[in-house]
Amino acid sequence: MIRNLRAGLSVLPLLSRIGALDEAPEPATLVDIALHHKVIAPLQVRAEFLELAQIVGGLRPQTVLEIGTFRGGTLFVFARLAAPNATLISLDLPVSVMGRIYRLAQEPLFNRFRRGAQSLHLLREDSHRRETLADVTNILHGQFLDFRVHRRRPHVRRGQGRLRDVFTARATGRRDRTPRHRLPQLRRAAVLERD
Repeated sequence: MIRNLRAGLSVLPLLSRIGALDEAPEPATLVDIALHHKVIAPLQVRAEFLELAQIVGGLRPQTVLEIGTFRGGTLFVFARLAAPNATLISLDLPVSVMGRIYRLAQEPLFNRFRRGAQSLHLLREDSHRRETLADVTNILHGQFLDFRVHRRRPHVRRGQGRLRDVFTARATGRRDRTPRHRLPQLRRAAVLERD
């Protein structure tokens, strides 16, 4: 409980840092902000997370889908590196009552991640359901996905492998077996499966 309270208090300095960001911050700056603030700290190793951020920064995606948002650190980085008018979709499944409460508390913070005319859609649904596919498809209005991240084990473990290898493997056209129903087609980038 005290650990959660301490993590929650890191929201105030985080909001201050977000407000002071340039229009085009460097991926390394964003990664360090995400890793430094416990309330949004991702589980990734810095080197792997930085490599992913550099890939996303190079893409400047118009459409982003993250399956498995957890604390929101990667969502923060993706939002700041995406195009100013990007459509961002966070798909997560809070399984417990506390998880649902935590997600409700996160929504105002996640909305602060946006910049420019970006739209952020926070879906709390099961990625394996047809209804979820329909919801994502409706949000995209026929657009392709530029970038999709899926939190899944055991394909990329901390400190093992290279993110670019996973991107390359997925970009070759191998069919993504999860979620079971096909998500909207990727335009330029590929899925990253991560812990």
